Amino acid sequence: MSESRGPAGPRVLPSPAVAETVPYGGGQQPSAATRPTHDGGHSRADALDETLPAAPGDSNPGQGAKVGRFEVLERVGSGGMGVVYRAYDPELHREVALKLLKAGRSVGKAAVKRRKRLLREARAMAQLSHPNVIPVYDVGEYGDGLYVAMEFVLGLDARAWLKAENPPWRRTLGVFRAAGRGLAAAHTAGLVHRDFKPANVLVGDDGRVRVLDFGLARAMVDGPESLQEGEEEPLPHDAELERNWSETLTADGTILGTPIYMAPEQYAGKVADARSDQYSYCLALYEALYRRLPFRGKSVKEQARAKYKGEVRETPRSTQVPRRLYEVLRRGLSPRPDDRFPSMPDLLRELRTVQQDNADPPIPWRAWAAVCGVVAVTAGLVVAAGASRPEPELPAPVCPGPAEALAGAWDPQLREQTRLTFVDSGVAGAEDRFREVEQRLDERTTEWTALYERTCHSAGATDRARRLHQARLACLERHRSELREFVSSLAEPSAVVVHRAASAALGLPSLEDCEDEAGLLLADERDAGRLQHTAELDRAIGRARALRTTGRPDVARTEIDAVVEQAGVEDLRPVTGRALLERAHLHRSTGDLAAAELDLRAAYFNAVADRRARVAATAAVGLVDVLSALGRTDDALAWSAHARAHIGALEPAAALDAALRQALAHVGRAETDSAVQGEPPPATEPEPEPEP
Repeated sequence: MSESRGPAGPRVLPSPAVAETVPYGGGQQPSAATRPTHDGGHSRADALDETLPAAPGDSNPGQGAKVGRFEVLERVGSGGMGVVYRAYDPELHREVALKLLKAGRSVGKAAVKRRKRLLREARAMAQLSHPNVIPVYDVGEYGDGLYVAMEFVLGLDARAWLKAENPPWRRTLGVFRAAGRGLAAAHTAGLVHRDFKPANVLVGDDGRVRVLDFGLARAMVDGPESLQEGEEEPLPHDAELERNWSETLTADGTILGTPIYMAPEQYAGKVADARSDQYSYCLALYEALYRRLPFRGKSVKEQARAKYKGEVRETPRSTQVPRRLYEVLRRGLSPRPDDRFPSMPDLLRELRTVQQDNADPPIPWRAWAAVCGVVAVTAGLVVAAGASRPEPELPAPVCPGPAEALAGAWDPQLREQTRLTFVDSGVAGAEDRFREVEQRLDERTTEWTALYERTCHSAGATDRARRLHQARLACLERHRSELREFVSSLAEPSAVVVHRAASAALGLPSLEDCEDEAGLLLADERDAGRLQHTAELDRAIGRARALRTTGRPDVARTEIDAVVEQAGVEDLRPVTGRALLERAHLHRSTGDLAAAELDLRAAYFNAVADRRARVAATAAVGLVDVLSALGRTDDALAWSAHARAHIGALEPAAALDAALRQALAHVGRAETDSAVQGEPPPATEPEPEPEP
């Protein structure tokens, strides 16, 4: 389904009452009966809906009503568990998704027990913090039911995303691997989802994948499950299957999962565990990859019977999905839990291996880098061939000279072209502004050239030295590319561009990341084979930065949004972190502090999960600045401790340290301004220092 936005609203999704009860049909458009309306008549992009129609008699607070401390803004969806609203948190100044859970039909002690179970499950969710799990902010009572306040996410659920994008298998696997990391984190925390399905996976507009509604399916149950965890029971006969299937579909409040995605043991009434989630996950991933369900049958009951027999369908003949991936999913779909992978991390390791083993072959990141490699290999062959006699020490590999390396980025021809475009712009003082830009770009290229020449003459003989050499050249190329994108952005200068260009040139990212040996070696080890996927996206980040800093935020937003989405679905975490940082700076520059905070938090947790200390430090410094601008000085000081911890582990980190001190100065100013009801402090922008 193509995305649809109202004038001020997020994407709208197909009706969950239909979408989650029929098999996925590839790229088919929803029927007229289920197609969403442009006025938001169906559920919105937070996708917190469930699969059954809402029961009558639910509490229905109108716009402006208070639920706990939250102010209701609008209703965005309803489902079997309750109704979802977009709401505002006046204490933390952010929008939330507010799910009002149904009271159920139980009464007396059963109702009390049910409410306690709901509170326990929801509070357990609130303790879980992971980039791929939707955060729960608050839980409380409302009328006869309960509410759960969660992050409000703009985007699409996985089913709608698959229909809208029709992605290749690598992108699909990237999204589901991210969702799998969320499941694994929940299992580590002792939570079981029990209802994993595409509708419970969100692909956010920020590129991040999130899983939601952990444990709520079981918490909604009015009665106990029939078996205790660990008990053995033979696979049911047809009569038992028909009885369990009927109960699962018809007993109000006792559904423990969406039938299509349930594991066989759930039909038998057993307590679901992490292996049940693994089964549902593999079923959903099979469906997403092959555009059909893994079990034959015209009815869901026939498919359930095939599950018990382990009759997983063979792959379509025309598929490009590797055979090894099918074998991994087949094991995850074993009818007996003990035959599946021991845990989600074990399954995810297999999926990662498949994706890496089937990556496109890497291409040279720069022709002259390949020249250096050829020289190094040739030197090695000479040494090997002449090992029987002593040879004089061979010279270090020779890279092209700095002038050649900087050609097309900042060379004499571009210098003169840029000067003429400034002069021809007719803007008063344009030539003086160009001289300022020229001076700052010359300073940058002098710094770049010094590190480049040092790198070219220090390839080294050990494996570590060679890896460091190549990683540093790649880092320098990224900065060279960013310089080129910046100069290109000056080709048609408006008055705004002319006057902002010098300060924008001064804001080009520091080269400290290219001298961070630990970060370079980590990146070289983990990013091998993915350079071709990241190079173009890094160039797009550079374009977005240049557009933002020279006063063209709308065009920059289009550019960076595309990078965030593509990097997220392809599971390119380093690029995702850098793109989120750039988009946060864009939000900060346009005054959207709430959006800046969300992107900085996402960038921080993305970096922590991927062990990218420099990106994490940059995001933490940004949060100190943004939170102080929001007047939340206590939160800003708390984040300064995170920033300081990361900065302390980096070498070099002078630029980050200076940015943190500047942000902390703004915190002090914010406290003073708050006392006299003054204005928020001006922005400080700790420039992202990307890691390879």
